[in-house]
Formats: sequence, structure tokens, C-alpha cells
Amino acid sequence: RGTGPPPRPMPSPISFAHIVDAARGIVAYDPPRSKVAIVGAQPPRNFAPWDDGDWVIWGLNEIAQPRMDAHFDLHPLGLNGEREGRFLRECPGPTYLLELDDRVSLGVRFPIERVTERFPDYFCCTFAYQIALALLEGFTTIGLFGIDLMFGSERERLVESPNVAWWMGFAQGRGVDIVLPPGSRLARHPFRYGYQYGAE
Repeated sequence: RGTGPPPRPMPSPISFAHIVDAARGIVAYDPPRSKVAIVGAQPPRNFAPWDDGDWVIWGLNEIAQPRMDAHFDLHPLGLNGEREGRFLRECPGPTYLLELDDRVSLGVRFPIERVTERFPDYFCCTFAYQIALALLEGFTTIGLFGIDLMFGSERERLVESPNVAWWMGFAQGRGVDIVLPPGSRLARHPFRYGYQYGAE
């Protein structure tokens, strides 16, 4: 599986995102963009469009990124250690949280009510929430980089990976383009049933 070239550093981790309404979970990008890249921690993340200003970049879980226009930590903050707490205090851009918290100066409440009013309530991981929010916000292209859940923990393989695959199909059914890096195993199987019966 190729990893691509290493990401180039950006002069500023937050380039064009600003909070419109933290309580309602509204973040705007100036100028607006139609493409969002959701970036995890695994090697295919190196294919993310770090230096392409046409893309909004979303990070999560205090994973260091060369560029991040918004950050997501959708866990009870009491579970975080000092490293995570420091990251959230110092994060220079909008940070989606379960609830607003004074310890996160640029916190944004994730708009769960608006999301579940429009879409099925099927969320097993942050990536699923991010895809749903991207749909709610009208992005027409969603890139998924560094999210090979089939190589993760048992929960990631059995619960989260099917959840993300479902949301990918849901998004594609609504006319959204899904971009995956080379070698991604999201919603993919190494063999085609029947045609590669023995190997499968």
C-alpha cells in the first residue's frame, strides 16, 4: 500500500474558518468551498490535499495535522488526558464538541439535533458524524484520508468500518462524490465474491 509524498507544512493551520454560532454548531468558510477532506491517522493521510486551498480540512482526536480548518473531539472531555486538554485549549480554529466547554476557547457544539432531523441516527464514530455534517453543510465532494478502520481495533473493524461504509453509500446516493486515496480499504474487499471464489 503506497503512502504518497509526505505532507508539506502549511504556514497557518487554520486558513479560512470562522465560528458563526457556537451554540448552534455553525462554522463558515470564507470563501465557501464545496470539498471537504476528513483526515485520520493512518498512512494514506499523506494523500490528503494539505496545500490545496479548494479543500476544507477536518481533523479529529488531537491527531497532529499539517493543516486543519476545523477540529472534532466528540468524546466526554473528562476522558481526555493533559496532552489532549492542552491541544484543545490551544487549538487555533473551531473545535466541535459534544457540549460547549469554557476550557475550549474556540469550541463549537456539534449540531446533533439538526443532523438527526435530516439524516438517520446511525453514528458509531466521529467519522460518521463528520460525513453527516458535511452533507448537512452542502459539501459536494468528501475525501476520506487515513481512515483504514479495517486495520484498527476490533471495535473499529466490526462496528466503525461498516458505519463509515454505510455513510459513504448514503452520501453517494445523494450525489456526493467520495474521494479515497490509493490503497484505501474503506468499503472495499480484496476479492470479488463468486468471480474469485476460492481466494475469497
